Amino acid sequence: MLHKIIRFGQPIMLLLIGITLLFWSFFSSIIPWLDLKQVIGVTIAIIASLIFYYDQFFCKIFINKSNFNHIDLTASIRLANDFVKNCKHIRIYALSTNMIQPIFKSMNIKADYCSILVYTPENRSDNSNVDIYQNNLSMLRSEWSNLKEDAFFKQVEIKGYDFTPTEFMILFDEKVVIIGHYIFNDNRFPMCDVQEPYVLTNDQLNNKILIEKYISLYESIYSSPYTSVTP
Repeated sequence: MLHKIIRFGQPIMLLLIGITLLFWSFFSSIIPWLDLKQVIGVTIAIIASLIFYYDQFFCKIFINKSNFNHIDLTASIRLANDFVKNCKHIRIYALSTNMIQPIFKSMNIKADYCSILVYTPENRSDNSNVDIYQNNLSMLRSEWSNLKEDAFFKQVEIKGYDFTPTEFMILFDEKVVIIGHYIFNDNRFPMCDVQEPYVLTNDQLNNKILIEKYISLYESIYSSPYTSVTP
């Protein structure tokens, strides 16, 4: 109710004040106690409050249009698959694809090309978690190879990187990105918790710009000499 009073009341007051100023000589003669400085002061106050109100109003619109709504991974992938028809290239960047691959299989997700970046630690003396991820990588290669053989993808390529990621992303062409963050958990170390992701679609300008930035980030990692094709 209050925002309606502000929305409609203040413009009406400005209109009345404008008429008063326009015909100041007339109104000052019939209302002798009316002071010009007071009228101008009230006008400035109303304009300032209107600017503040509409600044907040348009900020809310912008935030709502960004669609930063967290939904579960299954719903995110379903939304992306429904949005992108005849997908050419799916890009995946993740710690592991243990959660992603089964969803792709159950939903019959298809594309011409699927490129995957997964965490693949090198066998260093300071890294005690190599075996965990190496075993995971072996299973991962087998699972994605099965999807290729079952005609889900015409080509699948998996590359490894050796740094700890803080987020995962799934890109469907240049049209959709699914973003989620990894959350550190002392009780599950060296594993982690996974935040429910959000989905950005390119049907809005601000989302389109973000998707382009995520593609650029992905390609910079994928083409880096420090990433390698998994055997």
